[in-house]
Amino acid sequence: MALGTAVFFHAHPDDEALLTSGTMAMLAAQGYRVVLVVATAGERGLADLAPGDALGEARMEELYKSAALLGCARVVRLGYADSGLSETGGVAEDRPDNAFIDADSEEAAQRLAAVLKEENAELVTIYDPAGGYGHPDHVQVHRVGKRAAEIAGTPIVLEATVNRDPLLRALRLASRFYTFPRSSTCGPSSGPTPPAR
Repeated sequence: MALGTAVFFHAHPDDEALLTSGTMAMLAAQGYRVVLVVATAGERGLADLAPGDALGEARMEELYKSAALLGCARVVRLGYADSGLSETGGVAEDRPDNAFIDADSEEAAQRLAAVLKEENAELVTIYDPAGGYGHPDHVQVHRVGKRAAEIAGTPIVLEATVNRDPLLRALRLASRFYTFPRSSTCGPSSGPTPPAR
């Protein structure tokens, strides 16, 4: 018997594994309905495949496998394009037309709110105002998720966050051994980004 519904809103495939997988698996094991929503397919992320549709398809396939292992009852993709990052970790100038960072926040919030209402969600998780480590799509998740909860009347909004200092130290160390591509899904607001797993 389901105890209630928790929606986990993420920017890209694999963000769920990095940030909220333990909570998702715990709630699913306890009998809660767990729904995973991603804004994009992560088609501009770091991987062996070149950025583009094939990478997005591969990452979505991985997302479905991850969701199954975590006990998710449903996966929803909002359909925006991965915004990528600039070389310095900020907003990329060469963004696709449908980039999530450029989406109208109210329209995107309405899309997410429709899922929250349909699921009668009791809680939704988003990122902190800095987007965890500053990725523009993660910052947009915060804005869109907060507004969607207001629209849907979802009573509990939890913010996933990370301690940025050790993360930035680890990324600087990794940059000594790995050359990072120009546009990527992961990374801090300054400096290189880690390879996707």
